Amino acid sequence: IPFCRQICTYCDFYRVGAVSLLPALVPQMLIEMEQRADYIADKRLTSIYFGGGTPSLLPPEDIERIISRARELFDCSAVEEITIEANPDDLTEEYVARLAATSVNRVSMGIQSFDDEVLAFMNRRHTGVQAEEAVIRLRRVGINNISIDIIFGVAGFEERLNDTLRRAVALGVEHISAYHLTVEENTRLGLL
Repeated sequence: IPFCRQICTYCDFYRVGAVSLLPALVPQMLIEMEQRADYIADKRLTSIYFGGGTPSLLPPEDIERIISRARELFDCSAVEEITIEANPDDLTEEYVARLAATSVNRVSMGIQSFDDEVLAFMNRRHTGVQAEEAVIRLRRVGINNISIDIIFGVAGFEERLNDTLRRAVALGVEHISAYHLTVEENTRLGLL
Protein backbone atom coordinates (compact mmCIF):
# COMPACT_ATOMS: atom_id res chain seq x y z
CA ILE A 1 0.00 0.00 0.00
CA PRO A 2 2.39 2.72 -1.27
CA PHE A 3 0.55 5.74 0.13
CA CYS A 4 1.93 8.04 2.82
CA ARG A 5 0.49 11.16 4.42
CA GLN A 6 3.99 12.37 5.15
CA ILE A 7 7.32 11.31 3.65
CA CYS A 8 10.08 10.36 6.10
CA THR A 9 13.43 12.04 5.55
CA TYR A 10 15.19 8.68 5.10
CA CYS A 11 12.60 6.96 2.86
CA ASP A 12 13.88 5.59 -0.42
CA PHE A 13 10.89 3.31 -1.10
CA TYR A 14 8.37 3.87 -3.84
CA ARG A 15 5.53 5.89 -2.29
CA VAL A 16 2.68 8.17 -3.28
CA GLY A 17 1.89 11.28 -1.28
CA ALA A 18 -1.49 11.87 -2.96
CA VAL A 19 -3.58 10.00 -0.37
CA SER A 20 -6.70 11.16 -2.24
CA LEU A 21 -5.91 8.42 -4.80
CA LEU A 22 -6.10 5.69 -2.16
CA PRO A 23 -9.80 4.75 -2.64
CA ALA A 24 -9.10 3.62 -6.21
CA LEU A 25 -6.40 1.20 -5.04
CA VAL A 26 -8.47 -1.64 -3.55
CA PRO A 27 -10.68 -2.29 -6.61
CA GLN A 28 -7.54 -2.34 -8.77
CA MET A 29 -5.79 -4.72 -6.36
CA LEU A 30 -8.75 -7.09 -6.52
CA ILE A 31 -8.65 -7.02 -10.33
CA GLU A 32 -4.92 -7.69 -10.36
CA MET A 33 -5.30 -10.58 -7.91
CA GLU A 34 -7.84 -12.15 -10.27
CA GLN A 35 -5.60 -11.60 -13.29
CA ARG A 36 -2.65 -13.23 -11.51
CA ALA A 37 -4.50 -16.05 -9.79
CA ASP A 38 -2.73 -18.66 -11.96
CA TYR A 39 0.67 -17.26 -11.00
CA ILE A 40 0.63 -19.05 -7.65
CA ALA A 41 -2.15 -21.56 -8.27
CA ASP A 42 0.12 -24.45 -7.25
CA LYS A 43 1.26 -22.80 -3.99
CA ARG A 44 -0.15 -22.82 -0.47
CA LEU A 45 0.13 -19.40 1.14
CA THR A 46 1.48 -19.38 4.70
CA SER A 47 1.17 -15.66 5.38
CA ILE A 48 -0.46 -12.52 4.06
CA TYR A 49 1.45 -9.28 4.55
CA PHE A 50 0.25 -5.74 3.92
CA GLY A 51 3.38 -3.63 3.50
CA GLY A 52 3.85 0.02 2.79
CA GLY A 53 3.95 2.93 2.46
CA THR A 54 1.25 2.97 5.06
CA PRO A 55 -1.29 0.12 4.97
CA SER A 56 -2.96 1.55 8.08
CA LEU A 57 -4.33 4.32 5.86
CA LEU A 58 -6.71 1.70 4.44
CA PRO A 59 -10.00 1.20 6.27
CA PRO A 60 -9.95 -2.20 8.03
CA GLU A 61 -12.99 -3.20 6.00
CA ASP A 62 -10.95 -2.82 2.79
CA ILE A 63 -8.16 -4.90 4.28
CA GLU A 64 -10.70 -7.64 5.00
CA ARG A 65 -12.07 -7.37 1.44
CA ILE A 66 -8.58 -8.08 0.10
CA ILE A 67 -8.07 -10.98 2.50
CA SER A 68 -11.46 -12.49 1.63
CA ARG A 69 -10.74 -12.28 -2.08
CA ALA A 70 -7.31 -13.85 -1.56
CA ARG A 71 -9.01 -16.75 0.22
CA GLU A 72 -11.31 -17.22 -2.77
CA LEU A 73 -8.51 -17.10 -5.34
CA PHE A 74 -5.61 -18.81 -3.59
CA ASP A 75 -4.97 -21.76 -1.29
CA CYS A 76 -4.90 -19.99 2.06
CA SER A 77 -5.46 -23.14 4.13
CA ALA A 78 -1.96 -22.88 5.64
CA VAL A 79 -2.09 -19.14 6.44
CA GLU A 80 -1.22 -18.60 10.08
CA GLU A 81 -0.24 -14.97 10.09
CA ILE A 82 -1.89 -11.93 8.50
CA THR A 83 0.15 -8.80 9.12
CA ILE A 84 -0.47 -5.14 8.50
CA GLU A 85 2.20 -2.48 8.77
CA ALA A 86 0.93 0.55 10.67
CA ASN A 87 1.89 4.00 11.78
CA PRO A 88 1.20 4.49 15.50
CA ASP A 89 -0.94 7.60 15.03
CA ASP A 90 -3.31 5.70 12.71
CA LEU A 91 -4.07 3.22 15.49
CA THR A 92 -6.84 5.15 17.19
CA GLU A 93 -9.38 3.48 19.50
CA GLU A 94 -11.89 3.33 16.65
CA TYR A 95 -9.39 2.00 14.10
CA VAL A 96 -8.05 -0.81 16.30
CA ALA A 97 -11.61 -1.86 17.24
CA ARG A 98 -12.45 -2.16 13.53
CA LEU A 99 -9.11 -3.88 12.84
CA ALA A 100 -9.86 -6.46 15.55
CA ALA A 101 -12.97 -7.44 13.58
CA THR A 102 -10.81 -8.46 10.60
CA SER A 103 -8.61 -11.50 10.02
CA VAL A 104 -5.46 -9.49 10.79
CA ASN A 105 -3.62 -11.15 13.67
CA ARG A 106 -0.28 -9.32 13.62
CA VAL A 107 0.60 -5.62 13.50
CA SER A 108 4.06 -4.37 12.56
CA MET A 109 4.47 -0.78 13.74
CA GLY A 110 7.00 1.67 12.36
CA ILE A 111 7.84 3.32 15.66
CA GLN A 112 11.50 4.05 14.73
CA SER A 113 12.16 5.91 18.01
CA PHE A 114 10.41 6.94 21.20
CA ASP A 115 12.32 10.24 21.25
CA ASP A 116 10.20 13.09 19.87
CA GLU A 117 13.22 15.04 18.59
CA VAL A 118 14.50 12.02 16.68
CA LEU A 119 11.00 11.44 15.28
CA ALA A 120 10.80 15.09 14.16
CA PHE A 121 14.25 14.78 12.53
CA MET A 122 12.98 11.75 10.60
CA ASN A 123 9.72 13.57 9.76
CA ARG A 124 7.61 10.90 11.44
CA ARG A 125 4.02 11.89 12.19
CA HIS A 126 3.67 10.35 15.65
CA THR A 127 5.16 10.93 19.09
CA GLY A 128 6.78 8.47 21.45
CA VAL A 129 3.72 8.55 23.70
CA GLN A 130 1.40 7.86 20.74
CA ALA A 131 3.52 4.81 19.91
CA GLU A 132 3.21 3.42 23.43
CA GLU A 133 -0.52 4.10 23.48
CA ALA A 134 -0.97 2.29 20.15
CA VAL A 135 0.56 -0.89 21.59
CA ILE A 136 -1.76 -0.67 24.62
CA ARG A 137 -4.81 -0.19 22.35
CA LEU A 138 -3.89 -3.20 20.23
CA ARG A 139 -3.53 -5.38 23.32
CA ARG A 140 -6.87 -4.13 24.65
CA VAL A 141 -8.73 -5.39 21.55
CA GLY A 142 -6.92 -8.74 21.55
CA ILE A 143 -4.25 -8.16 18.92
CA ASN A 144 -1.32 -9.66 20.78
CA ASN A 145 1.22 -10.34 18.04
CA ILE A 146 2.96 -6.99 17.75
CA SER A 147 6.23 -6.15 16.07
CA ILE A 148 7.92 -2.76 16.22
CA ASP A 149 10.64 -1.25 14.07
CA ILE A 150 13.43 0.83 15.60
CA ILE A 151 16.02 2.84 13.66
CA PHE A 152 19.48 3.34 15.18
CA GLY A 153 22.54 5.25 13.98
CA VAL A 154 20.81 8.61 13.64
CA ALA A 155 23.69 11.11 13.63
CA GLY A 156 23.62 13.44 16.60
CA PHE A 157 21.14 11.31 18.54
CA GLU A 158 23.20 8.17 19.30
CA GLU A 159 23.08 8.70 23.08
CA ARG A 160 19.26 8.58 23.02
CA LEU A 161 19.05 5.05 21.65
CA ASN A 162 19.23 3.42 25.10
CA ASP A 163 16.00 5.13 26.18
CA THR A 164 14.22 4.00 23.00
CA LEU A 165 15.42 0.41 23.53
CA ARG A 166 14.38 0.47 27.19
CA ARG A 167 10.89 1.71 26.29
CA ALA A 168 10.58 -0.83 23.46
CA VAL A 169 11.49 -3.75 25.73
CA ALA A 170 9.17 -2.46 28.49
CA LEU A 171 6.22 -2.73 26.09
CA GLY A 172 6.70 -6.50 25.96
CA VAL A 173 6.08 -6.72 22.23
CA GLU A 174 6.62 -10.05 20.52
CA HIS A 175 9.26 -8.81 18.07
CA ILE A 176 11.59 -5.84 17.71
CA SER A 177 13.35 -5.17 14.40
CA ALA A 178 16.28 -2.78 14.55
CA TYR A 179 17.56 -1.13 11.38
CA HIS A 180 20.65 1.02 10.97
CA LEU A 181 19.79 4.32 9.33
CA THR A 182 21.10 4.28 5.78
CA VAL A 183 21.15 7.64 4.07
CA GLU A 184 20.19 7.05 0.45
CA GLU A 185 21.16 9.52 -2.27
CA ASN A 186 17.71 10.74 -3.33
CA THR A 187 16.12 11.13 0.09
CA ARG A 188 15.75 14.39 2.00
CA LEU A 189 18.59 13.31 4.28
CA GLY A 190 20.71 12.39 1.28
CA LEU A 191 20.24 15.83 -0.23
CA LEU A 192 21.51 17.64 2.89
